Formats: sequence, structure tokens, C-alpha cells
Amino acid sequence: MSEHGAWRVVARGILLVFGLILLALLARELQTVIVQLLVAILLAAAMTPAVDQLTRVPRIGRGIAAAAVSFGGGLLLALVSIAVFSTAVPDLGRLTTNVPAYVRRVQSAVEELAAANPELAARIIAALPSVSDITGPAMGFITQTPRLLSAATSVVGTFVRGLFTLVLALYLTIDGERIRRYLILFLPDDRHAQALRVTERIGMRLGAWARGEALLGVIIGGMTWLGATAIGLPYAAALALIAGIGELIPTLGPIIAAIPLIAVGLLASPVQGLLALVLAVMVQQLENNLIVPRVMSHAVELHPVAVMLAILAGGELLGIAGALLAVPVVAALSVIVEEFQRERLAPTPQSDSERAVGARQLAGRN
Repeated sequence: MSEHGAWRVVARGILLVFGLILLALLARELQTVIVQLLVAILLAAAMTPAVDQLTRVPRIGRGIAAAAVSFGGGLLLALVSIAVFSTAVPDLGRLTTNVPAYVRRVQSAVEELAAANPELAARIIAALPSVSDITGPAMGFITQTPRLLSAATSVVGTFVRGLFTLVLALYLTIDGERIRRYLILFLPDDRHAQALRVTERIGMRLGAWARGEALLGVIIGGMTWLGATAIGLPYAAALALIAGIGELIPTLGPIIAAIPLIAVGLLASPVQGLLALVLAVMVQQLENNLIVPRVMSHAVELHPVAVMLAILAGGELLGIAGALLAVPVVAALSVIVEEFQRERLAPTPQSDSERAVGARQLAGRN
């Protein structure tokens, strides 16, 4: 390589590094927009199969089909949310109100158990949070009007962002195919067929994941509510809501969501604590061995280590939203990696006929 060529490679490398740094800084500043876009893509991927089925009906265009599916899904979600929250919110309120009493009971139990060793008791009690430490921030928040106004503004902003995300998902459902074809045209001609195949698989996998996670949340929440009600646990609806939301975070979420269930059981009575532990184990076993394999059979299958690393990285970058969206992002990347592996194992050059197939596919979907 000549000296001029070497300097050109170095200059391109430097520009690439600066470009990546600029892209990372831009992504950090646009975290909210990125999260909204990812959520909209997931919603659009989840709605696409139903929209495709509805467009097969004569005289129903894609716009009308997408609007009908969105309205039906939103109405169903609203009805389910009203039914769930009308029961769960009072339980959550009572649970929050009784937290200081539970903390006092724990402190009393620790004092009784460690009474024979005053030094150990002092260390344990010093490590536990006091009632004032727990209730103080909440009371301070309630008594300060500016913070209440800020919270109200935050709620309104969240509602507006959620509405914008739904509208964006509707547009992606209607024009997603056209946008996909337009972006693929920027690739070389010999990559069109491959890009169509990969993006179609990504859309199918993301849609299956979103629908499967929603169904899993409903199933696990319902099982938890039935089990907690059967063994007489208080706050059954709140515990079910926590379990259903925890199911949205693969691997770690169900384990974290089981902690309040067992804690409430232990605070109620030792027998109910044991029953709550048995209930949590039973739900976990049914989830891992029966429910998840059936519900997620056509969705993404990632190694638990990859899932945990993705959740940790997503949480570090974008907080709770990043932890929730990390798995579908890695699922999309896994499709690309699988395609690279397939191409590497079968490194046959693409023929003219294959390139022609890709061009016909793009032209046929116009």
C-alpha cells in the first residue's frame, strides 16, 4: 500500500471514530425519542398480522384496517386496565399505607431475635431504615406544592408522549412496508433480496415477542391473583399487577416480582409465608416449563446470559425503558447475526437470478 493510500485509510478511520462518538452523543440527547420509536416499532410489528388479515377483506384498505385494529386494541386495553386498576389501585394504596407498620414489625422481630446479643442487635437495627426515613420523603413530597405541580406536569407529558407513540405506531403500520422498501433501495442491488428476507424476519420476531410478552403478563398476573386469593393473602390484586408487570422483563422480572408476594405472606403469618413461597415456585415452574414454551414458541429465543447482559446494558443506558426494550433490540440484532452466520457457512456468491428476484420483490411491493 502506498503512503497516500495509508494516510487515506487513517483519515477514514479517524472520521469513523468521530462519527461514532457524535452518533453516541446524539443518541444520548435523544433518548426519549429513541424509546418512543422503539415502542412504536414494537406496536406496529404486533399489529401487522391482524392488519394484513383484515386487508384481505374486499374494499378495506390498509389505513382503515390499521385504524380498526388500533381502535379495537386500544378499547380492549382500556377496558382491561379499568377492570385491573379498579381492583389493584386500592390494594396498592393500602399496601403503601401499611409499609411503615410492616417496617416496625420487622424491627420488633429483629430486636426480639437478637435480644441475647445486644451488640449484634445494635448493628442490625442501625442497618435497617427507620419509619421516618421511609415516610419522610413521601410526606415532604405531599406537603410541597411545587413538586406536586411538577408531578402533574410529568403525568401530562407522559400522556402526550404515549399518544404520540400510538400515532407513530399507526403510521408505521400503514406505511411500514413502503418505508422498508425505500431504505433497502440504498443498499447494493445484490443485497436487496437478503435485506428483504432479514427485515421480514425481524418484523415477525418482534411482533411475536410483543404479543407473547403481553399474553404472558396477563397469564402470570391472573395465576398470581387466583393463587394469592386462594391462600388468603392480602393485596392479591396489587401482587398480581406487580407479577404481570414483572413478566415484561425476561429472566429477572419474575424473580423480582416474587419478592413482594413472599414478603406479604411472611408478614401475614408463617403459614401464609410458606404457602406464598410454594405459590411463587409453582408459578415459576409452570411459566418456565409449560407457559413460556407454548406462548413464545414462535418468538425470539435468546440465551439467558444474553438476556441478562442486554437488560443490564439497556438499564444503564436508558433506565427502566432501556431494560424493557433491550431484549427486542437484541432479538433484532440476533436475526442479523444469524444471517451473517448463514452466509458465512454457505459463502456462495449471489447469482444474477437471485439479484433479479430481489429486484422483482421490491418492484412487486410498490
